[in-house]
Amino acid sequence: MYLVVLAGVALAMPGAANACAIVSLGPEPSFARNKINAQRAIDRAYAIIDAEVVRAGSYPESTLIFAHRSFKGPDQQWFEVAETDSCSRSFEVNGERMRLFVYQREGVLTVEDPTVESRFIDRLLGSDRERDYPYFPGPRP
Repeated sequence: MYLVVLAGVALAMPGAANACAIVSLGPEPSFARNKINAQRAIDRAYAIIDAEVVRAGSYPESTLIFAHRSFKGPDQQWFEVAETDSCSRSFEVNGERMRLFVYQREGVLTVEDPTVESRFIDRLLGSDRERDYPYFPGPRP
């Protein structure tokens, strides 16, 4: 499989090298490759949690998240995460609920979406997120 990383002007601008957009130019990964990629995504994560946004925030303010269920990571219920670059997820609505992959980068916790189909990750975690903790966008005004 060929991957092209869209870094835009990363060559011309130092610091822009954190671009995350990846476009696949080739066949879909095999079942075996998806399983390997899912395990790698789990291994790289600092924590994997089913969580709810308690205090939304986007750069430069942090977001406070409550973990209802933990699959990996420290034994804690509260996570303060920050949007640090174009790969980090921002949160704008209190009450939003979802399965999150938390990463620790230079002492700062961030949330990023793994680039693996969720069904492969869920199978390895032994939990179907659609059944056990479905996405909820939070209350709307």
